[in-house]
Amino acid sequence: GGCIVVGYLAPFNHTMFIMKYNKSGMHTSIRFLQKDFTEIIIYPNPSSSDKIFISGETQGRDFALYDMQGKCVLTSSNQSLSNGIDVSSLTNGMYFYEITDKNTGAIKSGKWLKE
Repeated sequence: GGCIVVGYLAPFNHTMFIMKYNKSGMHTSIRFLQKDFTEIIIYPNPSSSDKIFISGETQGRDFALYDMQGKCVLTSSNQSLSNGIDVSSLTNGMYFYEITDKNTGAIKSGKWLKE
């Protein structure tokens, strides 16, 4: 259990935050999206295929996919990101993704839908 909260720091501010809470409602972490990640997208989105891809630079970045309960269901490192990410084992539904830069700790996050 637990949840992930995603939002913006202030109106018209392009800095996004991601907060994670455990099942007791206690705050466990917070991350901020840095602007240099704005060129990265996950495609296709929504998707019914067995693979998804990440546009942009993938070197030095990690990928994680979370279900609606905040459980990490898939991870991938920079070696496999450029070849696509196998999502064939996942059930249909909404997921949250995080792309983390290993050097700066910066994060890009968003939603991805498997149909």
